[in-house]
Amino acid sequence: MSKGNFAQTRLREHLLVNGGAPGSKVPSERDLAATLAVSRPALREAMRGLVHLGLLEQRRGAGTFVAAVDLTDLMRVRRQLEPLAAQEAALHRDDADVGELDGLVRALSNDIHDADRFAQSDMHLHERLAAASKNRILAQVLGDLTDMLRLSRQRTAHDLDVRRRSLRDLSELVDHVTAQRADAAAEVMARHLDCIGAALDAGDPSP
Repeated sequence: MSKGNFAQTRLREHLLVNGGAPGSKVPSERDLAATLAVSRPALREAMRGLVHLGLLEQRRGAGTFVAAVDLTDLMRVRRQLEPLAAQEAALHRDDADVGELDGLVRALSNDIHDADRFAQSDMHLHERLAAASKNRILAQVLGDLTDMLRLSRQRTAHDLDVRRRSLRDLSELVDHVTAQRADAAAEVMARHLDCIGAALDAGDPSP
């Protein structure tokens, strides 16, 4: 991982964990670099990356602020791409993929009462599905959405009912992938994403 990517990860996690509410001003470059224990050039690169992703916005003469992120467009993209990834994974998975996916379902079950760990396991399972598709372009496109996907999970994983529903959906999904039932895998993924979209739309979506 490059210094810039490391700094971006640290910055994103800092904003999520420390209440980076939309419209709040990001601390000064000097203070933030010291807090995150990264160099100022690496921090500047990280901030440019988050501005490009729409997670931060720069206001001339005022500084950098946390952007108000609308995840509606993200869910539209996920609704198109992730059922395809599930379908392709069912068609092309190998024994190593099956073993890792089974392990990630167990991790989700173990993490059901820990929202942050559940969100991480959920992210890893979706990443592994994309890799199991053996479609490098699809996996790369989904990989490029990692920061936005992490924000989506941070907003939904704190609801225990959503975590329980996600665990049921993803367990069923992995069963279909294992049995190479491609159409069923795609259908379950679409249903899962509809549930997540509804959770994002319901009430205040902040963590």
